[in-house]
Amino acid sequence: MEKISKHLFKTTIWSIGYFGTKEFPKLWVELRSPKKTDWVSLDLTNQITEEICSFEPSSKIKTWLKGVGNIGLFLRLKSGINPGIEALEAYDLASGKLIYEVSITNWIQLTNAHIQVVQEKKMYWLNLITGNFENPKDPNEEVINHFQFENPSHFEENQPGFSDFKLFFKQNFDENIVKAMDCWDGNDKIIFSYYLYEDSLKNILRVCDKGFKTELKEIIAEGETIGFNTFQIYHRTLIYIKDKHELILYEF
Repeated sequence: MEKISKHLFKTTIWSIGYFGTKEFPKLWVELRSPKKTDWVSLDLTNQITEEICSFEPSSKIKTWLKGVGNIGLFLRLKSGINPGIEALEAYDLASGKLIYEVSITNWIQLTNAHIQVVQEKKMYWLNLITGNFENPKDPNEEVINHFQFENPSHFEENQPGFSDFKLFFKQNFDENIVKAMDCWDGNDKIIFSYYLYEDSLKNILRVCDKGFKTELKEIIAEGETIGFNTFQIYHRTLIYIKDKHELILYEF
């Protein structure tokens, strides 16, 4: 394991997403403070960050949907508790400029370049690049120059299988895991993110070889610094957030 990049931000890392192409893969990072929201891009090839844009916080929440080339797609949510979807917004992630917005309240499925939405009780296909409604012959066979990243499998404490992991961690590491756990099983590495309660709740990241020998163990969050994201994998690169302010990349 080799640490190839560490980026410390003054404000909270709220969310991340992926955009770009196989040749130029990038990470989108959303930073939030009470006074403003910043968007930053990280080139995954050379680990250089660039500012995209800044704007004042809005009562309308945007949640990342996916990236298509250099376009970032977001669902704009209504205000209030448990808000529904209000619109789909597409942004140029080089400048942060809005390309288009389409009012939608529900979506059915997502393909490489289309999203199927419900409008007036009917289903339509929306082109994610143009924002136009159309009838593609077979949207599931679309091929665009995107790249793959992997999310770990997630297990909640009340779900089947968690008790087996709980026993495994007690026997192998003498740890009593609680709450939830994420696990990624690769060709030569197994990566865990899990929680321990020791005076306070701690989020632990552990990287093991296939014999469960620990190669990296780190407390990535504790108490109020525990966030929504744990880790993701891109092309034998481990990407995780520490204490809501550090973005760290390891190569393995």
